[in-house]
Amino acid sequence: MIISRYIAKRLIAIYIATLLILLIVGITSDIVKNIDKFINCIAKGNIVTALNYYMFKSVFMVYFLAATSYSIGASLCFCSFWKTNEIVSILTAGMSNLRLLRSTLLTGLVSGLCLFALDELCFPYLLPKMWQLENEMKTKEVTFNITSVDSTGSRMDASKYDRVNGLLENITVIFLNENLEKWKKITAKNGRWDDKLSSWMLYNGTIEEYEKGLIKVIKTGDKIIIATNPISSEGFILGEKLFKSDTFYRSNLGVFFGLSLKETRKLSRIYPDANLYKVMIAMKLSNIIIPIALCLPCILIIFKNHVKSYPLAVSIALMMNLLFFSIHLMLINLGRDGIVDPYMSTFITSFICIILCAIYSKLK
Repeated sequence: MIISRYIAKRLIAIYIATLLILLIVGITSDIVKNIDKFINCIAKGNIVTALNYYMFKSVFMVYFLAATSYSIGASLCFCSFWKTNEIVSILTAGMSNLRLLRSTLLTGLVSGLCLFALDELCFPYLLPKMWQLENEMKTKEVTFNITSVDSTGSRMDASKYDRVNGLLENITVIFLNENLEKWKKITAKNGRWDDKLSSWMLYNGTIEEYEKGLIKVIKTGDKIIIATNPISSEGFILGEKLFKSDTFYRSNLGVFFGLSLKETRKLSRIYPDANLYKVMIAMKLSNIIIPIALCLPCILIIFKNHVKSYPLAVSIALMMNLLFFSIHLMLINLGRDGIVDPYMSTFITSFICIILCAIYSKLK
């Protein structure tokens, strides 16, 4: 028990250090890539906006870098045991190979569960804020023919969106009631985002109210306020191809990143053919298993080959990550095309990796 705690503490310390290093590299590369936006934001005196944006973005980077960091951390941890000959003392004390891996597997499982909690509880609230901050950092960008859909099924279409100034042209907004029936439609020539009201202000618009699919009331207004979130530069700007196919996997898989299971369940009622709820559960469960599936082959290779070189251990981890995610993304694409079962495609790579590791561990 004492040895297991010792291994877990060493592994967690190296894991956190690796994650922080990768996070710093990721944020630095993102700043270099978007240096024009960053400098423009500082020149306007909005340095707080830039700092807040990267604070929110760092949370998402942690989510995406966690599995890779864990595999590298586990590789360095066991490499350090061979380098200092601690592994000999551990094995001499009567600790089996399975018990030696138990601490690593449990730590990986806890890491996966933390990622699930982060995705489920934090991302739905952090994502809109990050999108808004990202829009504030935009230097110049105009998008044509956009569509924005929220979790209630309400839909906004516009022929043109100026992100910098928050302006829309030729807008159509359709609202659905609890029975998912259209009850209101708003059309307007133009509109803008009002930061003070946290709403869209539409000008020269017409409001149509429906009852059982028939127009009940028609109103016109110079100013119409719509309380909703600002349109993001990614995420809910869906594009025309979404939902035109039979299954969710034939559309853009990344569109629904950041949605909780509760929000996905609501959205699946609106688009029942897309199987959104089942797919989202599969994705979230798969993300729990991935840290374990990634670190196992790295540890076994280092353990069986007595690897004592830190650069070699990192290289093994990076090669396994490249191989794992290449196969994982290929299978997800096959799932989208209907060649492989779309739900199982998120698990197949992890299952194959774990089975191969079980076989390799039995070899002498």
